[in-house]
Amino acid sequence: MEAPVLVLGMHRSGTSALARCINFLGVPTGRSDDLVPGGEANPSGYWESGTLQRLNDEILAAWDATWYAPPWWQNDWPEDARLDGLRERSLATLKDVFPAGQWVWKDPRNCLTLPFWRSVLPAQPRVVFIWRDPVEVGQSLSRVEGLAPYVGSILWTLYNAAALRGAVGLPTFVVSYDSLMRDSVNVLRRLRAFLEKHHVNVEPAVPAEAVRSFLDTGLRHFAVDGSETLEQPRLSCEQRAMVAYLHRLPEEHEAFQREGLPTGPGPLSYHVLDAHRLWRKTREESAQLEVLLAEAAERRRELEKLIERHTTELAELRTGLVELQARVERMSPLVSIVVICWNNRRFLKRCFDSLMQTDYPNLEIFLADNASGDGSAAFVAEHYPTVRVIVNPTNLGFAEGNNRAIRLARGKYVVTLNPDTEVDPNWIRELVDVAERDGSVGMLSPKMYILDRGRLLNSAGGDMLLRSGDNLARGFYLEDDGRFDRVEETFGPSAGAGFYRRAMLDDIGLFDKGLFTYYEDVDLNMRAQLRGYRCLYVPDAKVYHYQSGTLDDNNSVKLFFLQRNKWYVVLKDFPLGLIWHCRRDLARSYVGAMLHLRKTGRQRVVYRVHLSLIKRLPRILISRCAVAVRRRSGSTRRIGQWMDRHEDTYRELGQAAAVGRYYDDIRKRSDENPAS
Repeated sequence: MEAPVLVLGMHRSGTSALARCINFLGVPTGRSDDLVPGGEANPSGYWESGTLQRLNDEILAAWDATWYAPPWWQNDWPEDARLDGLRERSLATLKDVFPAGQWVWKDPRNCLTLPFWRSVLPAQPRVVFIWRDPVEVGQSLSRVEGLAPYVGSILWTLYNAAALRGAVGLPTFVVSYDSLMRDSVNVLRRLRAFLEKHHVNVEPAVPAEAVRSFLDTGLRHFAVDGSETLEQPRLSCEQRAMVAYLHRLPEEHEAFQREGLPTGPGPLSYHVLDAHRLWRKTREESAQLEVLLAEAAERRRELEKLIERHTTELAELRTGLVELQARVERMSPLVSIVVICWNNRRFLKRCFDSLMQTDYPNLEIFLADNASGDGSAAFVAEHYPTVRVIVNPTNLGFAEGNNRAIRLARGKYVVTLNPDTEVDPNWIRELVDVAERDGSVGMLSPKMYILDRGRLLNSAGGDMLLRSGDNLARGFYLEDDGRFDRVEETFGPSAGAGFYRRAMLDDIGLFDKGLFTYYEDVDLNMRAQLRGYRCLYVPDAKVYHYQSGTLDDNNSVKLFFLQRNKWYVVLKDFPLGLIWHCRRDLARSYVGAMLHLRKTGRQRVVYRVHLSLIKRLPRILISRCAVAVRRRSGSTRRIGQWMDRHEDTYRELGQAAAVGRYYDDIRKRSDENPAS
């Protein structure tokens, strides 16, 4: 038969001594390896489970509270959603800590959390409640825990009131710390009879000598004459009421009733305790900071001495580092940069001038020209002879135009770059350094600013693919205010400045030429993620992009490719589980986009989108099968999590407002330059 015995009482009230005495009566205290070891405050041991103590602290922490600053709980707090994950774990922990059928459990925190444990315990507990003079408890708390007297006063009343409220309806034995210390054997005889009456297997007699030897009265550092307690001027009204009530309380209760029980401290007292908690936390952090500052000062002195002793050695090291750097540069892996171009002559000088300043020793640069009619290819061939110019016979689009050059590239890494960009000198070095450290990374994304717009971002980590299928650059049109300054994993880069491991491209394939332009990078990122490759954002690699320098955002051709290619990618790459995950957003996006195009007089775009998708459907389905065959286990769930994270990021960053500002700027430029 399950027979749990709970020892309730305020901290420093003799709960440890009482738990050990019940253990003397033959009731186990749980696994010995789990008991909290004794210390200076309790040299004879605490006789409580460390695992369950931490679990109680976890319950309190769910309300940002502690044992010395409890929360102001409502009556239904044990049903709070914050405890959902704890209930099943709590029962399993009880069974692990107390393998026997009966046991005694002592933890003063149970005074606060007993309503929760009553719903978890496998059987009705027997309660043994111990209380101690509030003046003694306050002095002991001040010495052991460093708590101010007024805090100890509030806690004493709060704990005792909470313990007795929690014990309502339970068989309860009440004992004072004073009587336990003065007449321990007789008190334990009565307690033994109480436990036996309530079906707890106990020893046939109290081991008097063992009890007297354990209860060392010399450890009672503070003793107050109980008859003088109510005359103490430091007692609050709540304490006086509680002391008077406890003195009147009978020793045994078949089912404890709360008639006459004082209500305990009010809300103001809880605020006082919380303020004290914050003060204590600040004091502890200040002490830790002082220790850290002292350690830092000592380290600084040591470093200064070290620098003095090794000046000559450092000079030799510098020489060695220069030589090593030269060797590393010779060993730097080849990077192939592909600049795609179609009638972008006006951007090419700034783009290639910046590329020529790239601080990296092992580059090959391609211009992939899609049959431009403005002399782009001739200009690059004349002014940048180290650039390999590939002239395509027709406009193959962004996807296949890049593919032609990538197939000829020899680099370990491939970079695709828009012609309307400029780059920082160290951008490639930063990307290569990150890629070389982690072979599981297949893609890297630099930080992209909008050219000539200060610190206004074009992208901070590449693409964010939303559940609607829409693709938005992370951080687009936001000021670079320091939020995007750490290397972190993202979904995938924008192909306007994308860094790819060649081995990954050989594995998953190049850009899908059926997309022609737009969403070709989303498709590539999706296939890479489905295959299990990762992408990292490298903020120290910086690129500057002239936003919409190649095609106006309100152009009908652009609107067609954006809508057609979005659904192309959904049909080709989205696993069925992902489509189901995104079904509502996809439906809203489809209906909203089509209605908007019709409303703005672009019915022709709507028809072209549907006809194009129908025409390409067989090819899309064949490609879908190829993607599905190469999909790694768990990748669908991973991409779904990315989409959910992108939705959260979209809201947290205020991207909707930023996009709104972007289109306001477009309209403003259109009004100012109607001819353009």
